[in-house]
Amino acid sequence: MDASDTDVVIVGAGPVGLSLALALDVRGTRVRVVDSNAAPASTSRTLVMWARTLEHFDALGLDTSRLTKDAIGVHGARVFSHDGTSARELVDVPFDGAESAHGMGVFVPQSVTEQFLLEACATRGIEVMHGRTLKSSFDRGDSTESVVSGAHGDEIMRASYTIGCDGARSTVRHGMGVQFEGETIDDRFVLADVLLDFGDDGGREAIRVIWHPDGVVAFLPVTRGVWRIIARTAPPTTDAREVSFSEILEILQRRANGVIPASALPTSALWLSEFHVNERVASTFHEGRIFLAGDAAHIHSPVGGQGMNAGIADAMNLAWKLDLVRQGMADAALLESYESERRPAIDRIIRATGFALRAATGRPKILAKIRNAIVPVLLSSTHVQSRLVAGLSQLSLSYAKGPLARKGGRAGKVRAGSRFPNLIATDDAGTVRPLQRELTYTRFLALGWEDATSPGGAFSATQSLLTALPERLRAQTRSALLTSCPRIAGGMEMFFDASGAAVRALGGGSGSMLVRPDGYIAAVAQNGDPHDIARFLRAASF
Repeated sequence: MDASDTDVVIVGAGPVGLSLALALDVRGTRVRVVDSNAAPASTSRTLVMWARTLEHFDALGLDTSRLTKDAIGVHGARVFSHDGTSARELVDVPFDGAESAHGMGVFVPQSVTEQFLLEACATRGIEVMHGRTLKSSFDRGDSTESVVSGAHGDEIMRASYTIGCDGARSTVRHGMGVQFEGETIDDRFVLADVLLDFGDDGGREAIRVIWHPDGVVAFLPVTRGVWRIIARTAPPTTDAREVSFSEILEILQRRANGVIPASALPTSALWLSEFHVNERVASTFHEGRIFLAGDAAHIHSPVGGQGMNAGIADAMNLAWKLDLVRQGMADAALLESYESERRPAIDRIIRATGFALRAATGRPKILAKIRNAIVPVLLSSTHVQSRLVAGLSQLSLSYAKGPLARKGGRAGKVRAGSRFPNLIATDDAGTVRPLQRELTYTRFLALGWEDATSPGGAFSATQSLLTALPERLRAQTRSALLTSCPRIAGGMEMFFDASGAAVRALGGGSGSMLVRPDGYIAAVAQNGDPHDIARFLRAASF
């Protein structure tokens, strides 16, 4: 039996596993990725890539324009009520105002996403092996040992850590003996990708949702002219049946008349599938040196398109922590914050998507009547729309209540644990620079700011912050200043805020903040006080 050594073995070469591999590699961690499938995904599967995921890809140094240039943007949703005879539109919800350079997000088929990530892995020399099945994985105390089988026999892979990104039926999770706690929803859902032309929204290609007594049916754009249909059906009373195009067509004829003209009904399907909704979370996200991420750790309703995006957020949360512990820069206790931060986020997603699913299916029936009366009013509110956009796009995701951010300070509208905001500034050459795009996964960022009332405050605040950092962490920290009063930067990178809006968003005056590699604020030192920085360092076990 052959044997090999690496830093991290990742089981599962879907979007989550590949994102994790890239996040580890960019920080210098050696990675091997194995997947039991003979080849990458060839179907659309997961569709929605939210803005926060695109921001994560930016931080990894990936050219996200390759994903977005031909993709359909997520611009809004139109909701209809159907009484079995005719349909009426309840509300048309615009998805505007997302505070990201990527807007709300885009529709990208999973096959395209995987190919994009695989090409990035190949460019960076990351080994991704399809047709390799994990047989077992053991925590040896100071390392892990995984037995992987392939066409040429078994291989032992030794690593510092093993990460299971191998989906809802995770072999890694089963091997750990970890329970997958939750429930399976009885309803059966069918889906189909079809050629379809609504022809009534001027190219906006909004999501459509129809609430019908027989069950909800939704339409999501895949690519130009191709739409994903998802419909609830009653669970079969006999053995499970395979979905057929005739079943899809019958659903459309009954539930979508008045929304889709009869002449525009599809004549065939590009892809057919079916699924049951599970709401489950692993009882723990890691045992010793073996971790779970993505669907291996949690699954839920596809309503809201959160699954893949939440899994990639897992990867981005975990990778920098693993790397710092591997380097000996932080104690292994830092890894406990992975679950402490991610589990509450996943619990919120499960509650929200579960409620949305039950509201969409209109069960119990009294809920359908309440839904039809209340939802149009709620979704017509600009405040609710803003909350919806921020939540769906994962831009409002915060770890402020987590162990690393507790009492970590705040500045204006931002606080420790929140996402670094979409601040706009210019560089020395006068080029507009969204500061969110300046974040890189390879380093922390020490950012000082000042307004006209505190000239020189940004430099001194940032110097105080850097002085508080351990020397090895300081070497991995980029420093920059944001000022609304141009001056000599004292050797630090300078960004100018001519309007003062960016500095005002940080509360004005002067101060500094430390931003984590995953783009969340580690700590804030308002007016240069480094105590909150020291508190973060203790919490993170540096």
